[in-house]
Amino acid sequence: HHAELLITLLARQILAGHGGGHYATRRQLTERPRQIFLVLDYMVQAWSHCGVIDRDRIGIFGFSMGGFTALAGIGGRPEVAGLLAQCLALPQKPACQEMGGPGEIARKFGDTPLGIGPDPRLNAAFVAPPALSALFLPDGLRDVGKPVELWAAELDELMPVDPDVIVVRDGLPTAPVSH
Repeated sequence: HHAELLITLLARQILAGHGGGHYATRRQLTERPRQIFLVLDYMVQAWSHCGVIDRDRIGIFGFSMGGFTALAGIGGRPEVAGLLAQCLALPQKPACQEMGGPGEIARKFGDTPLGIGPDPRLNAAFVAPPALSALFLPDGLRDVGKPVELWAAELDELMPVDPDVIVVRDGLPTAPVSH
């Protein structure tokens, strides 16, 4: 389905890139936004068609860890403390189990700030459903001043509406358009 989405976006003169991977290490987590920013650098500066890009209409679509990346890219401030607190309270969550529980998360990611900053070229985000949204607890989304469209699947067991999508919906200073 990702290929169909990319073709649709390109047909509407919307440029698209894809960053794969997961969140097994702190570096993988923090590198995701940086990689998107590098793609944007290339697309607006070095790409042979960069002159056709309307720099006022650059947005980001993210699914799962791409949703995390999109939120970080538009001003979300992820921190490990929120994820640790959620995994202590909800150890049965698939992401918490996959990451080895709170002790392993603390060991892998440490307690220093993740140091992910926004890219001011991103003007909107489409987030379908975000993985590890607890990284934005308790108030890591309060400074997001860009429009967000938030998608969720009612029966999603990996990134359920409660708590994952609710964390984003309730954490943003302006209510997102929700689907």
